[in-house]
Amino acid sequence: MDTEPNFEERYEKLLYSFKSAAEMGETISGVRAIAASANEILLNVMGTMGASKGALLTLDRGMLIVSAARGAQADQSLPLAQELLSELEALPNILLLRWETEFPEQLKHFCDTAFADLKVVLAVILRAQKRIVGFLLLSKRFMNQDYHADDLHVLDLICQHVSVALYNFNLRREIQAANLQLSDKVVELQVLMQRLSRTQSAAMVGLAKLAETRDPETGLHLERIRNYCRVVTEEMSKIPEYTSLITPEYIQNIYNSSPLHDIGKVGIPDQILQKNGKLTPEEFQIMQTHTVMGGNAMSAADEQLVGESFLEMAKEIAYAHHEKWDGSGYPYHLKGSDIPFSARIAALADVYDALTSKRVYKDALPHDRAKRIILEGAGQHFDVQVVNAFIRRESEFIKIRDEYFG
Repeated sequence: MDTEPNFEERYEKLLYSFKSAAEMGETISGVRAIAASANEILLNVMGTMGASKGALLTLDRGMLIVSAARGAQADQSLPLAQELLSELEALPNILLLRWETEFPEQLKHFCDTAFADLKVVLAVILRAQKRIVGFLLLSKRFMNQDYHADDLHVLDLICQHVSVALYNFNLRREIQAANLQLSDKVVELQVLMQRLSRTQSAAMVGLAKLAETRDPETGLHLERIRNYCRVVTEEMSKIPEYTSLITPEYIQNIYNSSPLHDIGKVGIPDQILQKNGKLTPEEFQIMQTHTVMGGNAMSAADEQLVGESFLEMAKEIAYAHHEKWDGSGYPYHLKGSDIPFSARIAALADVYDALTSKRVYKDALPHDRAKRIILEGAGQHFDVQVVNAFIRRESEFIKIRDEYFG
C-alpha cells in the first residue's frame, strides 16, 4: 500500500492540477466535434492522474460510443435503454463509482468485452445539468499505484470541465438540428452562460475541499462564507461610489470565488493545521504562508487562461483576506484601499464565521458579541463601509449561520 503524499507533494500536485484544469478548459471550451478532441482530452486526464490506460465514452442519442481509448480498442458502441439510463441516474450524485459493486451489470459486461485488457479501477459518470453525457474509465496508475483522496478531488474537478464540454456540444447540435430562430439562440446563449457560471462555482468548491477536508472542524464554513460575502456585496452595491463596480456579475463572482480563500492551507503541515490549541509564534508564521501559497496557485492557473479570468477575484481573496485596514495584517501589510475590495469583504465574513463557530479549543460566540468585536475593529481591522453594510444586513447573517450551522 503506497503512502499518502506529504504536504509539499500535495501543494505541488495542487499547482499542477490547477494548470492542467486551466489547459483542459482551454482545450475543450470550443469543442465542435467530439471525435477531434476526445483523444486529447483522454490523454490530458490520464497524464494528470498518472493512469496507464483509459477510455472516454460519450452518449449520443441513446448510443454509448467509445470516442477514445488507450490500451483498449475504440470504435465500438452500445444502445442504452431508457431503463439503464434511469438506473444510472438514480445512483447517488457521486461521480466516482466502485466498479465491482455499483456499475449496472449490462454496462459492466459491455466494458469488460470492449476493454478486456483495461482492468478498470475508476469509473466516472460524466453528468451536466442532471443529464448523463458519457463515462470515463481509468486503470490503475503507472507502477500499479493506488489513487489517493487528493487524486480523486483533482479527477472530480477535471471531469466537471469534460462534462460541461460534452453537454454543450450536444446542446449546440440539438440547437442546430432544431433550426432555432435568432431570438431563441440568444436566450439559449444566456442559459449556457448561466450554466458555465454554475460549473465554475462547482469547480471552485471542489478545489476548496482539498483544503477543507484536511481540517475536520470547518464543517459548512465554505457555504457560510460565500453567503456572507454575497449579502455584504449586495448591500454595498447601493452605495453610489460602488455602483459601477458591483454588477450582478461581480456579486456572482465573489459568491463563486470566496470559498477558495483558504486553498493555500493544502500546503500547511497537518501538525499545525489540525493542532488542538494555540499556535506557537513559529507555527503561526508557517500558518500565515497559506495566503501566499493560495494566491500563487490561483495566479499560476490564471496565467493559463486567455483574457479576463474568473480566477482573478479568487487570487485577490486568497492573497489578501488576512490584510487589515490599518496595515497590520499579512502577508504584505496592505493598508486601506490598497487592499482589494473583494478581500475586504471576505475578511469580515471570515472573522465573523470564526467568532461564531465552535472549535475544539473554544466555544462559539453569540451573534451580539461577535458583532461588538467587529464594530470595535472598524477602521482598524475592517473597512468601515464593509462593517456598516454588515450591520444593515445582520439579520441575514444570523439566518445564514442558522441554516448552515454544523
